[in-house]
Amino acid sequence: MDWKLYLSAVFDCYDGTIVGMAMDNNMRAELVNTAFLSACKRYNARNMVFYSDRGSQFTSGFLEKLWRNMNQSKA
Repeated sequence: MDWKLYLSAVFDCYDGTIVGMAMDNNMRAELVNTAFLSACKRYNARNMVFYSDRGSQFTSGFLEKLWRNMNQSKA
């Protein structure tokens, strides 16, 4: 069997701690969405500064989900 496991991790740049992650057998946008949302569940999203390489997974709907989550966390 020939397959791959992809990991998307959200790191805390201060100390390198992984604050959110997701794994899947594909590299679709939902993988990074899930990793980001897992970080949001652990930490207050409005206090985060998020940086990405702006690859296709991060630009295909991810920014809209990021913005929506940030606005919901302010309430």
